[in-house]
Amino acid sequence: MPSKQANRIGVDRFTLGHLACGLLLGLMGAGFWTTTIAAVGWEVIETPIKYALPGIFPVPTPDSFANASIDALAWIVGWGIIQLFPKKPGLEGPLARTIFGK
Repeated sequence: MPSKQANRIGVDRFTLGHLACGLLLGLMGAGFWTTTIAAVGWEVIETPIKYALPGIFPVPTPDSFANASIDALAWIVGWGIIQLFPKKPGLEGPLARTIFGK
């Protein structure tokens, strides 16, 4: 996909990265609302950060509403995928079990 389309269409090459954020939060044991707030919060602050520090983004153009919405949803879908796996009682999630071995 050409860079000029990134951030303008609903799903772009960066949507997978947003899905990965949701997967990571799920592995860390974050709850649904924590993940949702993080996803929406990031989409709210992402554009001002792009204006302030454009060099840290591969494509520093502002996200369209459709793109920001789908990216936030991708976080939640990633989190939901992790919830499909069984968890051991007393630990926050699969990553905690891996780290702490309980």
